[in-house]
Amino acid sequence: MTPVFACFFLAAVLVTPCLGTRSYVSCDSPQYLQLGHTGTVNCIFQENYFGIYWYNTSDYSRNQPVLHYENLVKSGIGYKTGEFDVHRNGSLIINNATLQHDTTFKVAYVRTRMESPIVVDVVVVVIVRPTPPFPFFDSCGSFNQTCYILMKHPSQQCSIIHARPKIDLSLMTWTVKGDKQIDTDNTTTSDGIGYTSRVTTVDVFHYSSLLSLLICKASSPPGMLENNYSFILIQNGLVDLSSQEKTVQYIKRYMEMELLCPNNNMGFLVWKKASLTDNSEPDVLLYSVQIGEPITRIFADGVIFGVNGSLRVPRVEITHEGLYFCLTGNGTWERINLYEVLVVVYPTPAYPVVQGCDHQRYCVLEVAHESSLTCTLSGIRPQVDLGWETRYDDDAALISFTNHQLIVKDNGGTYDVSLTSTIHVRDGSPNRVTVQCKVQGMNSDVLGLSTQIDLVFVEDNTEHTTATQQAVQQSHVNVVLVIPIAVVTLCVVIVVIVVGLFIKKCSGKDTFKE
Repeated sequence: MTPVFACFFLAAVLVTPCLGTRSYVSCDSPQYLQLGHTGTVNCIFQENYFGIYWYNTSDYSRNQPVLHYENLVKSGIGYKTGEFDVHRNGSLIINNATLQHDTTFKVAYVRTRMESPIVVDVVVVVIVRPTPPFPFFDSCGSFNQTCYILMKHPSQQCSIIHARPKIDLSLMTWTVKGDKQIDTDNTTTSDGIGYTSRVTTVDVFHYSSLLSLLICKASSPPGMLENNYSFILIQNGLVDLSSQEKTVQYIKRYMEMELLCPNNNMGFLVWKKASLTDNSEPDVLLYSVQIGEPITRIFADGVIFGVNGSLRVPRVEITHEGLYFCLTGNGTWERINLYEVLVVVYPTPAYPVVQGCDHQRYCVLEVAHESSLTCTLSGIRPQVDLGWETRYDDDAALISFTNHQLIVKDNGGTYDVSLTSTIHVRDGSPNRVTVQCKVQGMNSDVLGLSTQIDLVFVEDNTEHTTATQQAVQQSHVNVVLVIPIAVVTLCVVIVVIVVGLFIKKCSGKDTFKE
């Protein structure tokens, strides 16, 4: 552009109103460029224009354009230094956005040499994206947009670090009836380039007593943040499980388990697991926030967040045994559901084995009137007690069981349980009684295993031995008597035969002589 034309152009800009001519030029304002990056100040120009002139100052009457684009030819001091460039459509390219570009640009559109230029202001804001690109709660760590915590101190703070322009933060409590304002303190600091904003509250449990969902929202230019909010689910101290009503669930090993978490208008929930044997702090299995776009975080292997807040374990192992509880609420009420999960492992074989029965579930045993019986369960869980009793109530007065010796062996998850008892048969009892060894006491309603046997009572061992010895001695006497008699008889027979033969021979000789 020649100096004469430039003067004419500037004068025309100053005196020519643009009303009614905006349809030739359209520029959004403000527009955002990231510090240290190449960016474009986008405008839409009607085609077939003579020239487009870009100024990086509002006082363009005293300055030359940093870039002008006449008849598709690029020129200008900013173009020559490489600071600026222009798209074929006339939009301005800033090759490396700096804080000096955080200003109001002007663009003059000249359709023909004979027409006055149309001048449009475009506010350019140079931004610095924070790291992380979202507000975060300090208790969650700087790389977590959401988290669950067990509150250890009442103060909670949300921050956004080193952002430009300054981002305002607000903190509120979510409830099913809408977001509720709470008392907060806001602070902002700057290092000359970016701003750090913080909002703090100690009013965490204003609307609820056990669970509270705090939401931190950021007011930022569009596209500056990946997310303009974050939340933290806070539990107000430990739950006294001993005061809670619980449901006992027996689950077979290797089967699927599903624990329900009944709720109405659920907003958020937490599933936890506590040990049955110690008072250690429960483990967090998962939490879920069901507002807006639902968010669920799972921290334990082998668990699934099921329908309507349930907890599913597709394949139950012994390690899954414990106290499970879900905490659920919607900002105005809370509820706790507690389960005691006991893993069931059936023994091998799946019934008590009575010693002497060769692993048969029913057999007949010959025993003395005072003897001992032993039955065993191998590889069972949970641990159980065994007991002896008569099969029929009418027989209970005929026999008694005493001197019980219960031995339990822990196999590291399953148990071998063995019971040895002494039986006493009362005088006048029949010689046959049916008894059974069965699971008794705790867990007997789930593991109702039993084995039935018939006891046949024989003489005591000493009497039985004496009778046997007498029978053996008598048999020896009989043998001693029989053998001599047989020998004598045999000898007589032989003598008779020999004498007979001799007489016959002598009779034959006498006949020959005659």
